[in-house]
Amino acid sequence: MTEHEVLLSTDFPCTTGTELDGNEVDCPEEPLFMSSLEGYGYYPSAKVGHRLAAGGRYELVRKLGWARSSTVWLAIDTHADVKTYVAIKILTADATKMFPSEEYEVFTKIGSADPGHPGFQHCLVLRDHFLTTSPAGDHMCFVTDVLGSCLKTLRPPDRKTFTVPVAKRIIRQLLLALDYLHHECGYVHTDVKSDNVLVKLPKMSGPQIDDYLQVNPAATYDQPLEEEPSSQAIVFAKSQPLPNFGLSTSLDNISVCLIDYGEATPVNKLRHGNHYQPPIVRAPEVILGHPWSSSIDIWTIGCLVSFTWRTS
Repeated sequence: MTEHEVLLSTDFPCTTGTELDGNEVDCPEEPLFMSSLEGYGYYPSAKVGHRLAAGGRYELVRKLGWARSSTVWLAIDTHADVKTYVAIKILTADATKMFPSEEYEVFTKIGSADPGHPGFQHCLVLRDHFLTTSPAGDHMCFVTDVLGSCLKTLRPPDRKTFTVPVAKRIIRQLLLALDYLHHECGYVHTDVKSDNVLVKLPKMSGPQIDDYLQVNPAATYDQPLEEEPSSQAIVFAKSQPLPNFGLSTSLDNISVCLIDYGEATPVNKLRHGNHYQPPIVRAPEVILGHPWSSSIDIWTIGCLVSFTWRTS
């Protein structure tokens, strides 16, 4: 590593695979057969062509990814004047039951506090929300702009470094986002990690998405043979994030967005306890069970960056 490179730690994996909470699951990705009583309850009806919201407004076209309490789908807003792609985060029945309004309240504050703040453009903003129902239960759905890949996928496969200008650009944008979240919106994120830092796509990327989907259609897995047949076939869609349209190979024009406010907590409500933040970047006051506030997010940013020089 040269003095012109920065190790921006991204060793917090983007959520894919078959392991949850340390246990192997039978499904190729999210465990669609596990109920809300077991702590899950994913939306089982999601597939290409499926419609959500009143009047079937949103048509699903591609699964973008999944996490512990949600799946995210690319969709077309059929009520828009021009063809418009959106992302829909579909919460599990368990997450909807446990936290029906907290994330929505954070979204509302972000959208209204001060859109002129420079950090606003680096925070995910809510376009729409609605509640839908499936055999698994109720599911809160959040509609947002479409984003690209998470931070980890940006680094070259043969190294873990970014150039200093790129690292500075990413960190500056994250600090602006946190400044807006802390001081204008009044929330601590508590879950800053590479999974939750995504590349922003150009505003007019619809035609590029159209062209990409023509060549790279949505894909599915074969249904596991050990599952009992059901009256409604469950489709196991593959997670297929979109490419980072418009992003230069040098990353010098990168713009990132901080997402996922499901763990956000009010700044003025001091918390105790050590179950907040990813363990690998947990702040000392959280570990020790002392009161904590917005400074823990800044600690996490510090953990994401370390400077290393080649000694040979």
